[in-house]
Amino acid sequence: MNFKGKKKLIKIIEKIHLYIFGHDISDKMREFLDNLSWSFFGGVISGLLLFIATIIAGRFLGPEEFGRYNVIIIISQLFLIPMLLGMDMSSVRFISQTKNKKKQSKYISTAMAIVGMSIIVTSSTLFLFSDELVKYMHVDGFMVLIAILFSAALSCKMLFDGYMRGLKLFEYQSIVRIIEAIIVVSALIIALFLLHNYEYVSYMVPILIGMCIAIVLCFMRIHKQITLKINIKTLKQLFGYGKFVILGSILGVVLAMGDRFLINTYLGSEELGIYMAYYTISISLVTQLTTIMINVFFPNIADIDNKIFIMNKIEKLMLIGFVPIILTLTLFIFVAIHLFGQEYPILIGVIILFALLGTLQFFVSFFASIVNIHSRQTYFWGLSLLAVRAIIFVVYAIVLIYLNYLNLYTLLVGLILNYVVDIFNLRFIIKKYA
Repeated sequence: MNFKGKKKLIKIIEKIHLYIFGHDISDKMREFLDNLSWSFFGGVISGLLLFIATIIAGRFLGPEEFGRYNVIIIISQLFLIPMLLGMDMSSVRFISQTKNKKKQSKYISTAMAIVGMSIIVTSSTLFLFSDELVKYMHVDGFMVLIAILFSAALSCKMLFDGYMRGLKLFEYQSIVRIIEAIIVVSALIIALFLLHNYEYVSYMVPILIGMCIAIVLCFMRIHKQITLKINIKTLKQLFGYGKFVILGSILGVVLAMGDRFLINTYLGSEELGIYMAYYTISISLVTQLTTIMINVFFPNIADIDNKIFIMNKIEKLMLIGFVPIILTLTLFIFVAIHLFGQEYPILIGVIILFALLGTLQFFVSFFASIVNIHSRQTYFWGLSLLAVRAIIFVVYAIVLIYLNYLNLYTLLVGLILNYVVDIFNLRFIIKKYA
C-alpha cells in the first residue's frame, strides 16, 4: 500500500520493536507489516462499515428481530461445517507454502470441487429434513431456508477468502471487502428506510447480496488458475489437514455459539438480541481487528520453523497491552451501547466482563494461529485440549441450568475462564511441539 505516511509508520514500529524486544525487526516482519498495511486498510474500512450496519440493524429491528437474525447465524454455523469441510484453512496452509503455480492451481481446483459437491449434498439433505429441523431448532421453515442459503454463500466466500490469503493477494482482497461492505450498508438502508421492512430479513438479504458480489469478484481474479480436475494426491493432502479443521469447527461452534444457543433456548430471542448488541461492540470489534492481523499473520508464519520465538513476542506484548486494552474496551462498550437505543439496557457488569473476554480473545487468536499452522501434530493436540474444554463448558452450562443460575453474567464468567485455560494450553503445546 503506497501512502505517504507508510514509511514513517514502519520506522516508528521499528523503534518501538527495538525498544520492547531489544533487536531490529526481521525481513519477515517487514514483509508482514507491508502486507498488513493493505489488510489493515481494507479491514478497517469494511469493518467500520459493517459495524455501523450492525448498529443500524440492531437499533431499528429491536432486540426481538435482532435476536432472530442471530438465531439464523447460529444455525448457519452448524450447516457450514459439512459444506466447507475445512477446505478454507487447508487451502491457506498449502497454497502459502508453495510458489509453484501448477501446485497452487491443484489446491484451488480440488478444494473448490469438494466444497461445491459438499454444498449440493448438504443443502439437499437439509431441505429433505427441513420439517425435523423446524421442530427441533424451534424456528420456522423460512428461517431454515435463509440459514441454508446463508451457509452456502458463506462457504464459498470463506473458501475464496482463503485463496486470497494463501496467494497473498491482500491488496485485491481489501478492495473486495470494501466493496462488499458498501453493498451491505447500501442494501440495508434501502430495506429499512425505503422499503420500511423492520424484520430480520432486511439485514440477512443485504449480507447475502454482499457475499455473492465478493465471491464473483474473487472468482474473476483467479479464474485462470481454476480447472475442472480433481487431483487425488492433492485431495489427500487437503483432507489430511482438513479433517482436523472440521473437528475444530465443530468444537468452535460449541464454544463460540453455545452461549447464544443457551440464551435463545432458555432466556428467549429478545434477551439474545440484547446479548448480541454487547457482543457486536466488543467481541465482534475485536474479531474484526484480529481478522485483519491474522489474515496476514497466518500465511506469513507458515514457513517459519521456530514458533517459540514468535510466541515469546506475543507474550511480551500481552504483558504490556492487557490492562490498557481492557480499559479501552470498557470505555468503548459503555459509549457504543447507547447507539443501539433505549431498548438495550446499560449493564455495567456485562460491559466489564465483555471487555475482559474480548481482550483474552485477541491474544488467544495469535497463540491458536501458531498451533494451527505449525503441523498436524500441534493442531491435533490443540483440538484435543479444546475438546476437553468444550466438554467442561457443556457440563458447566448443564449445572447452571439445573441450579437455575443461567444468565448473562454466569455465561460470560464461564467463557472468560475458558479463554484463560486456552492460553495455558496453547502455550504448553507450542513449547512442547513447536
